[in-house]
Amino acid sequence: MIIVSIIMVIFIGVIIYSAATNKPEPPPEPEEPCPNTVTVAGEDYKIDSTTSLSIEWTSLTGEDMRSIALLVNLTSLELKVCEITDIRPLSGLVNLTRLDLRLNSISDLTPLSELLNLTHLDLRHNDISSVNALADLTNLVMLELGGNNISDISPLYGRLPYLKNLYIYDNAKDSRGYDYFDERLYGDIIKEQFQRATIHF
Repeated sequence: MIIVSIIMVIFIGVIIYSAATNKPEPPPEPEEPCPNTVTVAGEDYKIDSTTSLSIEWTSLTGEDMRSIALLVNLTSLELKVCEITDIRPLSGLVNLTRLDLRLNSISDLTPLSELLNLTHLDLRHNDISSVNALADLTNLVMLELGGNNISDISPLYGRLPYLKNLYIYDNAKDSRGYDYFDERLYGDIIKEQFQRATIHF
């Protein structure tokens, strides 16, 4: 009887030891993303060293836009044909000097009002009707507004002393069907207000 008990104890010990030594290994911990990078449209960019970014013909999500907002050292940003409607995430990119947002669906320019270092701004072919938010961008050298729904650029009169090129073709039309910036009708008035700039009607 004693021998049987000893054998049972040994047998149970072997089972316990075998179970303990054959435990499956835990799955590897998922890799944490590098805190110094962000992902935009499937591509990784270093936060500290990315100063220029160009994306086109890509639908950008709200998450993509928030990731771009983290690239605070950007000086040049091109987001062309990206189905963008909301540019609020860009409001903190104060180091930008060049911004190209052409061929999107942007209507509210308020987030751009603090980007005071901008010298080149391309907003062609969006849904813009008001340019009030651009009045304080006094460093602008080139401003492209063609292909929108703008009927009044008087908020910019006397506010853009360094402007050399202004594109205002193909915008809103008056009750007679004429473009509000038709050179034949309004060219002299507009040229008077932007004497140092070449106006592209």
